[in-house]
Amino acid sequence: AWLEGLWTGHEGMFFSCFDKDCTVIPHDQVLRIMAQQYWTPVMVGIDVGVVHYAVVLWNCVVELPTLRGKRKFIITFDEMAVKGQSERGFAGSILDHMEGNRGLMDRITKIYLSPEAFGEASRTRARVIGDVLVEQGVVRPTPAKCEKNSRPNGLSAMYTLLSERNILLEPLTDDKDGMACDWLISDKCELLLNAIPWATSDKDVVVDIEKEGNAQQLDVLDAARYFVFSHRITQDEKPAKDVMNDNIRELVKSPVMFSQKAYGEYLEHQRQEQQGPQSKATAWTRGRHRERI
Repeated sequence: AWLEGLWTGHEGMFFSCFDKDCTVIPHDQVLRIMAQQYWTPVMVGIDVGVVHYAVVLWNCVVELPTLRGKRKFIITFDEMAVKGQSERGFAGSILDHMEGNRGLMDRITKIYLSPEAFGEASRTRARVIGDVLVEQGVVRPTPAKCEKNSRPNGLSAMYTLLSERNILLEPLTDDKDGMACDWLISDKCELLLNAIPWATSDKDVVVDIEKEGNAQQLDVLDAARYFVFSHRITQDEKPAKDVMNDNIRELVKSPVMFSQKAYGEYLEHQRQEQQGPQSKATAWTRGRHRERI
């Protein structure tokens, strides 16, 4: 909850890891980063609704320098919520919200829409929304990832992003140490920033939130979950060769831990890499040659 200028937790708060100072980024900074990384695509998460709110979240994935090297971060930079509109009216509102920004429209590569909006009929809600968007050069929505346990897994993925901490070389958040989580949110997105600390753990279901009622926050969190779970990002990892070389260097620094067996395995690994792929016959011949030596 928001109390006297500070976020305070509450009993049963699902995203207990949420820290506003490590999450919120000024919108002007978002615009600057997106302009610098102009090749970065935009992905959209949508939770459709007529009785409930229909919520749209615009997101991108950028690379930022940290003390541990370059790292990928999700940035949610815009949002929209409407209620009681037809599918065509809702699609029109999405286009209106982008205010004819052709650059933004062209950068959208994926729109993850509520799975229930799709179906076998020729005029599903997803089809009607997609037709309007395509007419204006925007990609057609695809179903958000839907599988067994997708809801708890999606919420868990959101929690993980919010709980990560990295020190940015160029501070962008209000954290005094320059820390940032893996999911940055523009200060323009007040609906999402209010929904995250609002979520309360379901006492009867593991890794889920209470979802009874028509609270707008539920629809906002669903839109976020559709994107986060459908568009999982993986951090670049070192090649196996580099990892092994690093391990050897650490062993050499510590003679007590270093062993002839470990060094022999390292040399054998290096020899195999230099020789490249070989047939079984070649491998047998070379093995026999080494035995004779």
